[in-house]
Amino acid sequence: MKHLVLVLFAVLLHTVTIKPCASVSVPLFHVFAHCVDWNKQYDNPFNYSEVGLLADIVSPEKTVTIDGFYFQDYNRSLVNGKEHLQAVGLPLWCFRFSPIVEGQHSVTVSIIDKTGKHKITNMTFQATREGSDMQGYVRVGKNNIHFQFDGGKTYFPIGENVCWVSYDRGTYGYDNYFNSLAQHGGNYARLWLTDVQWDGLAVEISVGKYNLGDLWRLDYVVALAERLNMRLLMCTESFNLLRSKSGPHLWETSYYNKANGGILDHPQDFFTSELAKMDYKNRLRYLIARYSYSTSVFAWEYFNEVDITDDYNSNAQVLWINEMTKWVHRYDVNRHLISTSFSNSVGDVNVQSLDSLDFTMTHNYGQSDIAMTTALYAKKKLLQYHKPSYVAEFGISNEDHDKEGWSLHNGLWATTVQLAAGTCMTWWWDSWVAPNHLYGIFDGISRFVNDIGNLADYAWVPVVNATVSVPTLRLFAMYGHQDKETTGLVALWLQDSCSTWSQHFAGNTCKTQKNVSLSLSLPRCVEGTDHVVDWYNTTSGQQISSMQPKCQSNVLSLTAVEFVNDVAALVHVA
Repeated sequence: MKHLVLVLFAVLLHTVTIKPCASVSVPLFHVFAHCVDWNKQYDNPFNYSEVGLLADIVSPEKTVTIDGFYFQDYNRSLVNGKEHLQAVGLPLWCFRFSPIVEGQHSVTVSIIDKTGKHKITNMTFQATREGSDMQGYVRVGKNNIHFQFDGGKTYFPIGENVCWVSYDRGTYGYDNYFNSLAQHGGNYARLWLTDVQWDGLAVEISVGKYNLGDLWRLDYVVALAERLNMRLLMCTESFNLLRSKSGPHLWETSYYNKANGGILDHPQDFFTSELAKMDYKNRLRYLIARYSYSTSVFAWEYFNEVDITDDYNSNAQVLWINEMTKWVHRYDVNRHLISTSFSNSVGDVNVQSLDSLDFTMTHNYGQSDIAMTTALYAKKKLLQYHKPSYVAEFGISNEDHDKEGWSLHNGLWATTVQLAAGTCMTWWWDSWVAPNHLYGIFDGISRFVNDIGNLADYAWVPVVNATVSVPTLRLFAMYGHQDKETTGLVALWLQDSCSTWSQHFAGNTCKTQKNVSLSLSLPRCVEGTDHVVDWYNTTSGQQISSMQPKCQSNVLSLTAVEFVNDVAALVHVA
C-alpha cells in the first residue's frame, strides 16, 4: 500500500495509552492510516448504527469527517496450491485518508456507539507534494467523452474483467492476472465484491455480516493495483443472488432469501424494502470507509446486469439509484465515479440517463463481428446520454474458436477510435486470455493510446465522410480538435473485413493490401498545409512509417502503408 503510515494505540479497559510517534509526512493522494485497539464487544461491529470509528480531519482548506472500519490483519501463504490466511493479532478499528491539499492536517479520532462518543486522541501529519505523482482521482473529462485525473492527465481504461480467481489461489491469482496485464500496458480491472459462490471477494456473507478474510484480500488487491498503477471498477452486487430463473441463478441459496434466514420474500424487494436498503447502504458505507482513500478505485458499480434480477422494474430502479447515489456522496469525500450495468446491450434508458450515474457501460456477447458491434454501442450511448461510455463486458459464444485472440484485438482497436471512454473489456480472463497467453494483444493499443496523448483535451467527433479505395476494407476513425486552435488530430484504424475472429476460425486469410487510398473530409483541414501521418503496426504499437500529405477543399487524401489484416494511424492536422 502506498506510503502506509500506521499509528497504533493500545486501549485497555477504555483507558488510552498513546505510544509516542514522530511527526509524519504523507505525499498528496497517498494514504495516512491509523488503528485503535478498542476491546469492547459488540453484536455486530460492522453495523454503523451500533458502533463506528470517526475521524474529524482539519486540512488547510476544509474540515471533513470520515468513517473508520472494523479490521483484522492476516498473513498469507500458499499451501498445496491453495491460499491460506492466518490471523495476526486481534481485530482493530482503523481509518484511512488520503490528503488532497498540502499542509498540516489535524485529526481527532473517536469511537461512537450507543453509549455516546468516546474521544480517543488527536494527531497531526504534514501533506506534501514530495513523493506524489499528483494524478489524483479519476473524473469525467472536460470533453465529457473520456476520463481525466484531478491532475489533468487522461485516464483511458485498458484491461479486462478479473471478477474472481480460480483454483483457490486467492490473492496469488490476482498477482498473476494483474502483473500480466500491467506488463502489457493494462491499467484497468473489474472486481466483483459479492457472494456468488465462486472464488471471489465476497464482502457480505450474510445480512449485515462481512468476511474479514476476503476484505483483507481486497486490501491486498487494491494495494497491488496501486503498485502497478492500475484502476479498479468495484462492482458491489450482481443479479445472481436475486434471480430464480434460467441462467446462473442463486436465489434458492441466497442469504437475502427469507427461506434461508434472510430478509426478503421476493428478489425484487431488494430495491424497495427499507431493511434491504439499510443493509446495502451500510455495506456501501463500509466499503467507502475502507477503500475510498485509494486513487486506484476508479469507480463504484452498483450492480452487475441488474435488469435480469427477477421482475426487474425500471421505475423502482431509478428511485433506488438516486437514493443510493445521495448516500454515496454523503460519505465518499473523494467523490469516486458511479455507474451500473445491464445484460441487455441497449440497457435501461430511464436509468442510464440519470445524472446520478457518471458514465454508461455495455455488455455484449455472441457476435461474429466484434469490431462493428462494440464500436456501435460505445458511440451510440455517448451520443445518446452525453456522458462517457465503454463496453465493460464482451465475448464470443465459444472462446475456443478464437485461441489467437482476434476478437480481443479487433474490439480493442475499434472502440478506441470510435469515441469510447476505454477499450472494450473481455470477460473470459481466466478461461481464455490467461491460458492462451493473449496479454500481448494489449501492447499495440496501449502504445497507440499513449502516443495520442491527452484524449480528454480534445473535442472528438466520428469521421463520417470518408472513402476507401478497396471495398472490403473498413475505416474506423475519429477527429478531435482543441479549443480555439485550428490544429486537430485524427485517430484511425483500417481493417480488412476478412479479419474477424469468425473468418479466421473458418480458415480464411487476408491478402496483403498495397497502395490503398483514403479520403477524409475534415472540418479544420487547412489547404496547402503539410500534415503528418504516422502509421502504426497494430500488434506491436510501433510506428512504422510517416508521411506528409496535403488538404484540398477540406479533404485529406492518404495512401496507406502496405499491411495485412489491419493498420492504424495518427493524423496530425495543421
